[in-house]
Amino acid sequence: MVVEKGSQLLVSKARAELVDFTSHAELETQPGHYIIYWEIKGDVGEDVLGECCRKMDASFVDHGYVVSRSTNSIGPLELCIVKIGTFKKILEYFIGNGGGVEPVQDS
Repeated sequence: MVVEKGSQLLVSKARAELVDFTSHAELETQPGHYIIYWEIKGDVGEDVLGECCRKMDASFVDHGYVVSRSTNSIGPLELCIVKIGTFKKILEYFIGNGGGVEPVQDS
């Protein structure tokens, strides 16, 4: 799993841990690209986060992604860090507004 490979660097280089994540295909910009949102426990420097992002981008093995990245049809992966509790707040909001409890992260 791509996220697992990237998050291994959190533990080994920053003694931090990935709490939760989700992803989104950003199609508003050209070229489109994937954004992965991480909720992290611990302090992590920008250099380590950059390494994590590059590791994830390089870990995709899907032929379509690899070819699209090499031809710049898909832009580089983007990693965004959210505050602890963000995903819980989103879930509570949806449940409070009649939404169902369904997984929202890719596996």
